[in-house]
Amino acid sequence: MAPFIPLKARIQLGVFRFLTNHAIRSDDTVNRRLYSYFQVLVPADSKPKFGVSSADAIIDSTRNLFVRIFVPSDSSNGENTKNLPLVVYFHGGGFFFGSPDLATYDDWCRRLCSGLHAVIVSVNYRLSPEHRCPAPYDDGVDVLRFLDSGGLGSIDILSGFDVDLGSCFLAGCTAGGNIVHHVARRWAAISESWEKVSS
Repeated sequence: MAPFIPLKARIQLGVFRFLTNHAIRSDDTVNRRLYSYFQVLVPADSKPKFGVSSADAIIDSTRNLFVRIFVPSDSSNGENTKNLPLVVYFHGGGFFFGSPDLATYDDWCRRLCSGLHAVIVSVNYRLSPEHRCPAPYDDGVDVLRFLDSGGLGSIDILSGFDVDLGSCFLAGCTAGGNIVHHVARRWAAISESWEKVSS
């Protein structure tokens, strides 16, 4: 017996399937303009939403490499601000769509942040086919370099928080899981040159 799928979810899946089928051209390029009409993007918000504040940090503007940082706002009163673990999250999307400011991933990272009571760093990596592999892997390692070099120190919403870079975890779904694997292997291979982020 097939599981029950609510009507709203079936409609969303149908729209997604339609978009995917029509956004990919016969030569395997992506019609980003068509796809952008159906993307719901949300800005970062330092005011708590669902118990989580967020901010964006640009790492390299030439390749649109940025991260969206999520912080549990219930920690801002001084409690539970010590040794917060860090989760670096890579979104899914088959390597060709998605971003941290997409409403779906923004909501998911807020849930992770609240449920894990951790700082979540969601990565905007370069997408295919415009940027072939290993571009997403390079972006992932560059984000870890940014974190290792103290890049989080310049983020206002993190003032008063003690982020434990020694408790850094990598997570991702679908294509993001693939990126996690390759970034972790690269990071571990050169771990002797890093100071704060453990492999």
